[in-house]
This record gives sequence, C-alpha cells and structure tokens, in this order.
Amino acid sequence: MRLLLQHRPATSFINLHTVNNTIYDTYYQATIALLLIDHDNEGFLALHKTTQSFCMPGQLRFLFVKIVVEGFPALSLWESFKDHLILDHIVCLHNTSLATDATLNDIQHLLHDSGKTLQSLGLPEPTCRVTGHEVEAELTFCQQERCNLQTQSETMYNQMNTEQRELFEDIQ
Repeated sequence: MRLLLQHRPATSFINLHTVNNTIYDTYYQATIALLLIDHDNEGFLALHKTTQSFCMPGQLRFLFVKIVVEGFPALSLWESFKDHLILDHIVCLHNTSLATDATLNDIQHLLHDSGKTLQSLGLPEPTCRVTGHEVEAELTFCQQERCNLQTQSETMYNQMNTEQRELFEDIQ
C-alpha cells in the first residue's frame, strides 16, 4: 500500500486496487500491474532486510503473514526464511520439529483474520499441535518424574515381606 501511495494519489481503497480500469484483489497485484515491483523479489527482499536488522522471530512471522496475504509466494518464502521464523521456538523447545509446528501454529493464528489458511497458501500443516513452552516443559519433567517413581516403587515392592505383598495385592 505504501508503495502505491508513493507513486499515485488515491481517493479510496478500491481506487488504490485499480490499475487501467482493472480492480486487483491485493495491493501487491496492483503494484505489479503498475510495474513498481518484480513479482517474486519484493517479499524476499523485505524479509531478508528484516532478518538483517535483528528483528525478533515473532515480528518476522507477523511480517511474513502480511507479505503472503498480499499474494507473494508463501512456500518459497517459508523455505527461504524458516530458520529465522522458528528461532525463538528452537531456543525454548530444543527440537526442530516441535519448533516448526509451533511456528506454523503461530502463522495459522496470524492468518485467521485474513481468511487465509496454511493450506490455501500452500504452506505445510503442523504435524502436531504444540501446546506451549510451559506445558512442554512440564510434560518433560513429569515423564522424567514418572520414570523415577516407577523405579522407586519397584525397589520398595521388592523389599516387602510376604504379608506386606499380600496386603498390597489385595488393595490393588
């Protein structure tokens, strides 16, 4: 939109979408029709410049969504900038697959207001639903604690005498 406004006056949003009496669906398509940008390069350059400016991954995901909603090729941008987009989730989850799923869930959430989906943009779907960093940490802790408790209970059971084992079996 900014690029269009820099090159021509507009009286309405529809007017901004219109080039040579053709109304385009997105500002991006209108800028291409006016030959203001090259079809695939502009989104890539915007994301590349943003990664060079030490932008936070959440901010980069927000920009990514804004760019792909305007019609830029989502899959090629995803493949080019995936490592930057998932960086904060990698730090927290220590797992590339979980971090990718968490990032895709974030992007899906950001896409919601635009009426677009990961599938409609040709992006991969998450393989599982990541519930959040705190929940993941808690589940990992609980799994470790469960193993410790299992070992401890087996040790205690082996130390029981016959009468204690019979009572234990009756209660169970």
